[in-house]
Amino acid sequence: MLGKKVFDRQHRFIFGGLLKGSKMVQTIDTLKQLSENTAFVETIVHVREFTDPPAVWPLDSEGRLETRLLQVIEKSNDTWFVVAYHNTVVNHRAPPIAA
Repeated sequence: MLGKKVFDRQHRFIFGGLLKGSKMVQTIDTLKQLSENTAFVETIVHVREFTDPPAVWPLDSEGRLETRLLQVIEKSNDTWFVVAYHNTVVNHRAPPIAA
């Protein structure tokens, strides 16, 4: 299932439950304009002030849930829209990758 309705429904569920009352901060890590009307944006997302997080959440040292959000955005009629995205949790409990 794809599309704005599914996205909206899922986020209403998430932010009405586990992340209800939480605060989110996004910081741009990468912004690359691919054409006049298309760009690639990667942000670091920190979510905090949630209640009773599941024990399996790999919170950072400040108790925040950190994710990397990758978006492809497209400009139409002078307005930018997200046309594709992928959000991945950063696992602070994972062992470091060997070089």
